[in-house]
Amino acid sequence: MLKIRTIHDVNIKELLAVFNLSFSDYFVPFHLDEAQLRTKLYAEHIDLTLSVGVFDSGKLVGFMLHGIHDGDEGKLGYNGGTGVIPSHRGNGLTGKMYEFIKPVFRRENVHHVSLEVLEQNKAAQKAYTKAGFHVQRRLISYTGDILINSDEGRDEELMPLS
Repeated sequence: MLKIRTIHDVNIKELLAVFNLSFSDYFVPFHLDEAQLRTKLYAEHIDLTLSVGVFDSGKLVGFMLHGIHDGDEGKLGYNGGTGVIPSHRGNGLTGKMYEFIKPVFRRENVHHVSLEVLEQNKAAQKAYTKAGFHVQRRLISYTGDILINSDEGRDEELMPLS
């Protein structure tokens, strides 16, 4: 039986395992260790009392991480990651998690929630659109290595475009 609730009491190791399994077949290779996940939670101001999990027979199978920031127009939410393990996809769990958390956001006076989705992730785009999100802007993502060269005692940073 599936149950949706906040993840304020989920063990970091359990969250990490579900996070990595959820992104194991992602468009961009993505795997965190425990220190990296802790850094992400801290850097993005993730509030686990406003973050949601889906539990199947007590075991975490999906999550939605939310950070909250104060903005000019009140509290702003940021979805720092949504994941569902492969065996539980296709059941509308992202929408169900948002239906669960929307009243909590209202109660906490969160007026706006933003998130980022890769262009090729059509399933996520569909789920977020169905939950009420719309495209605000498009971003281009670059990858590359920063090379450090020493020339006559001067250090230069060069970023090759590939």
